Amino acid sequence: MHIHQFEKNVSKVILSRGKDYYNKNLIREFKQIAHNAWRAKILGTDEYLVYIELKNDKIVESYCTCPFDGTCKHEVAAYYAIRESLIQSNVEAVDFMAFFNEKTKAELVDVLVEIMEQYPSIQERWIPKKVNGIKNATHLILQAEEKILKSVNQLFKRGFWQADDFEEPIESIFEVMEQAQQLTNEDPLTAFALFEVCFERISDIVDNCPSWLYEQTLEEMYRIFYDSLQTVQSNEQAIEWTKWLLVKFDQNVKVKKEYLFLMEAAITLSPVSNMKYHILEALQHHTKKTGDKKLAYDLEFQLLKTVGAESEIESFYKKVDIHSTLRVQMIHFAIDRKQYANALTLCAEGIEQDASSLHYRNQYLISAFSIHQMMGNLPAQRTVAFELALGGQLDDIDRLKNLYDGEEELLHDILNDLIEILEQQQPLPNHYPILLEKTYQWDRLLKYCQQDIERILRFGHSLQPHYPQEVEILHVQHILALANVASNREHYSHLASIITCLQQLGYQDRAIELKAYLIETYPRKKALHDILNAMSIL
Repeated sequence: MHIHQFEKNVSKVILSRGKDYYNKNLIREFKQIAHNAWRAKILGTDEYLVYIELKNDKIVESYCTCPFDGTCKHEVAAYYAIRESLIQSNVEAVDFMAFFNEKTKAELVDVLVEIMEQYPSIQERWIPKKVNGIKNATHLILQAEEKILKSVNQLFKRGFWQADDFEEPIESIFEVMEQAQQLTNEDPLTAFALFEVCFERISDIVDNCPSWLYEQTLEEMYRIFYDSLQTVQSNEQAIEWTKWLLVKFDQNVKVKKEYLFLMEAAITLSPVSNMKYHILEALQHHTKKTGDKKLAYDLEFQLLKTVGAESEIESFYKKVDIHSTLRVQMIHFAIDRKQYANALTLCAEGIEQDASSLHYRNQYLISAFSIHQMMGNLPAQRTVAFELALGGQLDDIDRLKNLYDGEEELLHDILNDLIEILEQQQPLPNHYPILLEKTYQWDRLLKYCQQDIERILRFGHSLQPHYPQEVEILHVQHILALANVASNREHYSHLASIITCLQQLGYQDRAIELKAYLIETYPRKKALHDILNAMSIL
């Protein structure tokens, strides 16, 4: 049936419902995915996918994922959208004619040159014999589009997807990526276009592809792309690459994660392209459009690290509001350049400004410790290690001990100070008992367990050699308290596990005694009896 006369071939009921869907804007997504093919998402009882293909304005393929047998209302809604799109295209053509008629010959030549530079397919149609290189490039680009779209469209027409189904379209994308990589130096403009095809087409499968597979594929595409950048050696090629990257970055001004690599790639090329100021202008333009200063500062710092003069870096430090992730980058950069004073200043400012974030506070402290270690400043290392231990970095207990090697009395006093400071915090921090365990403070750890007898399950093994009687008493108290409220199999299994723990700690007789006591005390709890009798207590 013809797209402009499809009403003749559809029942009045379906036609009415489809037109109603179209008029109510229930087409959530409408996309022309090839010269004569369209894809749509239409909201009905569920969200349905529609695929339509035309040939000379005749509908040669029409498919919907809904269960209806025959042409459905979702397809009809898509027909209306396609027809409107085709009509609009014809209207725009008339407007173009009016536009051309008003131009002089010189102006028309300028317009045609610009159009042919932007759309290689027009070059192939009108000047194939004169520019064989352009013809070949256009053929490669169209061939790449067709290769990827063919496999993607086959998936779409099926209407359902599994992880294995994406193997063919992903393989097609990688074939084109490798082809682009081979052309990087020989024909960079064609390589650009092929890379662009791949990154645009990967978006066609993102909605249905498993997220892990999509991310994995994207990472591999980035790797191939960056490998290609490493082969660019001449200034002219680097300039061509950079111009293309900046244009594409600007076109994707909202910068999703997928497109951030464009600016990062331009920065990677900056030592060869000598286009630092063009990149800075692009970042300023991006900031004006989006107001996203944070991202712009991150990218600008990457650029200055790569090709910035010392004065530019110092000026950057002064002008920006440094957020946490950027500060971490600045600290590592200063350390790499052995600018220890600057790095320590950044650490100190970060500790003050990010006081509420334990994560960043610890990062700054660890960096400060490394700096003092490189400077051979032992007192400062001890101070920082103490702060880290206070914040829960328990690995630094061992580090702290090493810093007081041979000074046992002083170390004992330092660890006591550390524990007393933690004991002033209410509630006690989670790392407090672990610190007691690592510093062999068994009396304090026993007191900690006596405050909440359930804690003995975690620390009984460490305490048993030092306080065997107290450990046994705490386990018995815990078992009896739980038995008094236990009411289901989950509770009974927990009781059995604690008795087993008591047995494993060496209290065999007490475990047997408790088992018999529970069976005798709770005669009606048959499930408890079953679980206790299944235990491997002799």
